[in-house]
Amino acid sequence: MDLMTDEFMRELSNNAYRHRFRQLEAQGYNPTVPSGNFADIWFNAVDLVYPTVARTLTVQSTGNDTDGGTGARTVVINGLNSAWEEISETITLNEATDPTTTNEFIRVNTCFVDEVGTGEVNENNITFTTTTDLEIQANIESGIGQTQKSHYSCPINHKMMMGSWIVSSGKGEDFELRLMSREFGKSWHTVHRSLVYESHVTEHINGTISAKSDVKVMAKSITSNNKPMNCSYDFVLSPDTYL
Repeated sequence: MDLMTDEFMRELSNNAYRHRFRQLEAQGYNPTVPSGNFADIWFNAVDLVYPTVARTLTVQSTGNDTDGGTGARTVVINGLNSAWEEISETITLNEATDPTTTNEFIRVNTCFVDEVGTGEVNENNITFTTTTDLEIQANIESGIGQTQKSHYSCPINHKMMMGSWIVSSGKGEDFELRLMSREFGKSWHTVHRSLVYESHVTEHINGTISAKSDVKVMAKSITSNNKPMNCSYDFVLSPDTYL
């Protein structure tokens, strides 16, 4: 049975189920999708290395993206702790000395710029890296204000009801895309696959993703190397007790 009916989505948009369900979206962008192999869709371009244990994060910014600067002054990190519970932390940027989070994250889902100066958005790239392993977990591209990361990890005691995804390519650019998921410590599986030929595609996705699962989009260029690709998918996050 398809839970994502038009009636359900209308009621959700009217906050009828606000105590039980949250409608969320993951957005991804890769400026240099290769032609020889599949690559994760996020701004960092190379495939994400997932932490095996929770780590603190170091936040790197430059120029006017600093406390008191004209660009980004604070950023918010949303992710999961070692128990796969949702956590959030606000970091005050410091161009001279990179700040480190108090919390330890096993997953980073989204990051966004919060407080800003007169420039009203981040002026340079901001990078979120595990402090000990030095593995990049997220980026905020200059002028964008939030992560462009197709990766999302489902918190413990929750499920993800998949809705639809949108993928697009430019003139003369063709791609094969795969929406992938895996339970923690297990194999990746293809949830949905699309072929996009210089067009914009919106497709419905059936399926429910279980707690402590990772989700991501991967793509391969069919035409030539290092082509840009963007995508997004929406889903409803719900506690296990309601599904």
